[in-house]
Amino acid sequence: MDHAQTQVEPSIARIDWAEWTRLENGRSLYQSHPWLSWAEKNCAADAFYVLARDPAGTLVGAVPTYLLSVSNTSWNSWYDPLTAFTSDDAGTMRRRSVWFPLLLLGSLSGYHCDVLVDPSLEDADQRTVTRALILRCQSLADARHARSMAMMYAPEATARAVARDGLGATQPILTSANTRISASWTDLNAFLNSFSRRRRYNMQREIDLFRAGESHIVETRLSDCLQDVGPLLGNVHRKHGAADSDLDTTQYLRSQAAHLNDISRVFLEIADGQPVGFSLCYEWGRELHVRVVGFDYERSARFAYFNLAYYLPLDYAIRRGFSHIHLGPGTYGAKASRGAVLDPTWSLVWPPDDESRAWFEQVKHPGEDAREASPWLPADLQVPSRKS
Repeated sequence: MDHAQTQVEPSIARIDWAEWTRLENGRSLYQSHPWLSWAEKNCAADAFYVLARDPAGTLVGAVPTYLLSVSNTSWNSWYDPLTAFTSDDAGTMRRRSVWFPLLLLGSLSGYHCDVLVDPSLEDADQRTVTRALILRCQSLADARHARSMAMMYAPEATARAVARDGLGATQPILTSANTRISASWTDLNAFLNSFSRRRRYNMQREIDLFRAGESHIVETRLSDCLQDVGPLLGNVHRKHGAADSDLDTTQYLRSQAAHLNDISRVFLEIADGQPVGFSLCYEWGRELHVRVVGFDYERSARFAYFNLAYYLPLDYAIRRGFSHIHLGPGTYGAKASRGAVLDPTWSLVWPPDDESRAWFEQVKHPGEDAREASPWLPADLQVPSRKS
């Protein structure tokens, strides 16, 4: 393929579902048509989809992009390179106006982004498509008066492929990690038996004490329990310092149900006829993604978190023949001690021209989340804490 023809669509609704799904090929929930449809309607940014087609008109590459004017919400702030990689001091705040608007490539939600390229193409053709997509993204950024670009939380292979041709980006910056547990077991007991005696005892105790409580589990769809689980999610958000009301969290889940209900699976904990805990998961391809949990902290059973977030989804995934459950970033010690492996994620940044030198000085060190993940990453990726 000597060249790829590129175009920009303003909505994923204008892109054929089957055509997109063929290209995405089950790679990630966060690059799927239903997830991107939800993000487009709820991301507080202008979405654009940069597409590449071969001479026959077949879709061979795609990358979602988002024009972000500010990063002033709790859920999109970590897609702002200044937040992710620099200290939030007065100097950083003064530079913020120089960086925005910011064109984000690949994703604005889920802590996973990608550039979709048809894997059946030869390596040289994949490189041609990738280069054409990034060049078109840069043209889009110029046309929309974006002052910088970033690709946040990409797999290493994607980050390396995009950086290979230069095109003004930083080298890939270690940013975070996603976590997954294999579901390739005959049953949950086989999974537990793969651990040391002490670790297996502790995990079995978490399961047994949860089961010994007076609650029981119902499996359902998100749309069937919205009013029940919204306030439980609100409890979690407020415990961790957010100001979200029950109405806010219920509306958040309602917006997801509008696009993702058919692939949702909720594990709902019931005690005395009332919901007291839940986890929301999404099925995509052969994988189960654990998205959020919620609790009535006074009434949910002991070890409800580990059961609702880990053991129940894993047991379900094993029974359904899935390959993995995905647990997202954060709380790496708890996840690794229960069988999770970490997949590092990387970022590329195209800084404003007059910020380039300062930016390259700032990003000599990985982001804070990468530091938290460091003890469970391969030795060549481990980074010292800022205190050392």
